Order: sequence, then C-alpha cells, then structure tokens
Amino acid sequence: MVRALGSADWEETTGGDRGTAYQNKVLDLGTYQTHAVRAALDRMPRLLCHSMERIVFVDADIQIGDTSERGTLGIVYNDQPATVYISASGEVDTASENHLDESVPANQGTFARVIRRILHEAVHTAGNLLESQTEGYDGDQAWASGAQSYAAKVIKNMRLMTGFDDEWERLHESFVESSCKSLGESHWVCSLGPGGMNLAGDYDPVLAKEIGEEADQEAHRLGFSTAYGARNPFEDLAEVASAALAADLYSEQGVDVGGYVIKASPRLDACWRLNQEAGPGIPAAVAALFTKLAFARDAKFVPESEFEICAGEIRHQHNGRGYFSYKDNELSKEYKVNVKADIGPSANVLDLYRSFRFRAEGPTQVGSTPVTGQIMLKLDVALKLEGLDAASWPRGAYLIETDSGFFGNQFWFVVPENRAATFYATKAVVMVTGSSDEIVEGTVFVVSGWRPWAPLPVPQVGLPAKATFRAVEAETSDGPVVDDPAAGN
Repeated sequence: MVRALGSADWEETTGGDRGTAYQNKVLDLGTYQTHAVRAALDRMPRLLCHSMERIVFVDADIQIGDTSERGTLGIVYNDQPATVYISASGEVDTASENHLDESVPANQGTFARVIRRILHEAVHTAGNLLESQTEGYDGDQAWASGAQSYAAKVIKNMRLMTGFDDEWERLHESFVESSCKSLGESHWVCSLGPGGMNLAGDYDPVLAKEIGEEADQEAHRLGFSTAYGARNPFEDLAEVASAALAADLYSEQGVDVGGYVIKASPRLDACWRLNQEAGPGIPAAVAALFTKLAFARDAKFVPESEFEICAGEIRHQHNGRGYFSYKDNELSKEYKVNVKADIGPSANVLDLYRSFRFRAEGPTQVGSTPVTGQIMLKLDVALKLEGLDAASWPRGAYLIETDSGFFGNQFWFVVPENRAATFYATKAVVMVTGSSDEIVEGTVFVVSGWRPWAPLPVPQVGLPAKATFRAVEAETSDGPVVDDPAAGN
C-alpha cells in the first residue's frame, strides 16, 4: 500500500541530502495531483507496487545537498530508497495542482509527464528493492517482508544473486564492446550490414543534459531510450521501463484518465524507436533497446502486455522451443528434439569458465543422406572459481572468435553419423535477449565456420547464416555436459 505524505508529515522528509529543505513545504495532495498518482499506480506492476512505499509532493525545487535542482521533477534519495519525491514548484510544466487539470487540453502534456515521472521514480525504488536482495547489499531494509520475499524470487529466477545493478550495466557494455566503433574498422564485425555493426555507445552525461528530439534520436543510436537515459545505468533502466509503462498516454487515439481523454504529444523514447522498425526479427540498430526492454520484462518492471505494445512488430522468429535456421527470413530448418539449456562447467578441464549451454537436435541432410544434426551453443558467464551462484543467465551480445572451437564462446553443428560434416563457428555474433529460469532466447548469426574432421579440414560453406533459439525451464549444474565436442565426442 502506497502512502501519500501530507503537510503534517514533513518531519519524515528531513535528513540525508535534504536536511530540512522541505520543512513546511510538503503538500496535501490536490484533486488533480491525486488523479496523477492514481493514474501512475494503475500502470504499476506488482514489483513497483511493492517497492514504492511513500510518495510526497513538495512545493520546492528538488534539493541535493546545498544544490537546488531547478527543473528536476522527481527524485529517490539513497537514505529513503522506497520514497518518491515530486516537485510541485515552478510556474510552468510542473506537478503543481493548477498545471494538472486534465480537462484543460494545454495541461495534458504536463499531466502525462508527471505520471511518467512518478513511474520513472518508482522504477528506481524497484531497482533498490531488487538490489537489497543480492549478496553484496549492506544497506537498510526499507521494505515489508512481503516485498522482500517477492524481490528475492525475482532475483533468484534471473540468477542475479551477486548484483542487480551491475548486470544492467554489463548488459549495455556487452553491446558497446561488440560494436564496430569499439573493435576498430579492421574487425570483421564492421563488415556486417551497412556501415558495420554498431549496437550501442558509452554512457554520456553530457548528452543526458540535452533536451529535444535530436538528442533523443542520438540516444537511440547509442542504445538508450532517451537522452536522459544516457546519464548512467540507473536512469537508463528507469527511462526504458517507464516508457513501456506510460506508452498508452502517448497513443494517437488517446486514453481515458479520470473521465478525460488524454492526448499527449508523442515522446521519442524506446517504444517510439522500436515501433519505427518492421519485423520479423530484431534489427541490429535496435537490438540493445529491445534487449533492455526484455530485461525489464523478465525482472518484472514491465508486464508482458506492455512489453508487446512497446516492442511493436519486433519479435523473435520462433516456432516453439528449439533452434531455427532462416534463409532470407524464411524458415529453412528446425531442431526441436531434446532441447536443453543449463549453466555448468565445460567438459574441457583446461577451460576456466562456467558456461551457459544450449543444445537441440533435429533431422537434416548431408548431401542426399538424412541425418540427425545437433546444435551446441556455449557462452562463458563466470569463472569456475567464483562458484555457481556467480553465474547469471546470459544476456546481451557475445562474440564467438575462435581458431580451435574448444575454448571461449562456442557454436557447434555436430553430425554424429558423419563426423566430416561437423563444423564449429570461427566467427559469430550471439544476442541473448531474454533469460530467466523459465526461458532463454536469442539470435545466432554465424559468419564463418570450420569443418575440422573433413578429410581435408575446410571452411564451412553456405555462410553467413541466421538462426534463433529458445529453451524453457533452464537449469544449473556442477557437472559437465556429456555431449560437449570439447570432450572429444
């Protein structure tokens, strides 16, 4: 249950970076402010309802230490990780009561902005709640036992026991590190697609201060929902999730809020950018944004219905669970037998990593001979010495670059009846866009491969090749996989 503080509760706002800045500045919510809060609550999934315990409107600029943040609409303070502050100070475009009368068309943009900002700040409280259930957290527990229990289940389901905040940042950095701009123009990824494969760019606090459509579109090219999301990983997550939760406020037909139809001008955010693309598949230009949106869904920030609206036509090309090969976006082969995904050590005793392993098999042909093909994908996720709990499900972009096929990230196509047809990828890009105990899915783009057991070892022909994969009910294990090519099978 979310509690709205009123003027009599101002003492609860003292301390930390605020000092007594809000003394006698806490507002009793007016009619339209109450409408905005209720509209935000109506859009919050269970995680956010658990995490945001208090909301307070203040007739003052947001205060951080000795600095008044004029123009900042909301904040969550570190020492009050479950409380959202909203500034109702200022003359225009604020959360003040006279600017939130949604029956006045001129106010509708402000009304939508305030709802979205409440959702944005609620996402911060949810991130704080999830982080509080990880192993390294040493702060106070600001939440009820039911909220902590729910968050602990989310963390366990996503295998984020060693840290939630760090995983979001690692996810983004995986796209940066796999981009042409980071690897250099001579790298093979620069030959993929027009202008090379540039998936994301670094966080940019300078860009985050810019306002306008040009800044937001530049942010999209860097893998962020908005320019403000480029500030740091925390704002990145909040901007992605709040975009999805508030997407209906910016729909062309408008949305009924409190008996009034709200029609706010479109916001150039993650949902807007994803809806500019046509499916099928996940274009590289929006792969980082789509994956972040899927992460927010998997971590329960965004319900499935809002995820689908925000993602638009962008979808994985799946036909159930398994591995699916495509040619010119048309399904060419599928491997749907004995599908399994887990995390465990390699059978290769010299391999220092604990890895995510995906396997599937299905009928195929070598020449005119029917055979069984086995798909094997291995992605390193943690050092063996760090223990099983340190190994999260894979997320983001992974490069496969190998001369041997026995170390590092690997992709194998194994034909037990005809070993000479077996090959491994020497160059490939893997994007894992959804992962939890329930489901792991992604895309594989094999650029080049090698057939090590051909009479004369030769490159694999018919590449590059695109495929998608999906596994359900993934597992963890401390034992090696028995059909690992690294074991010599």
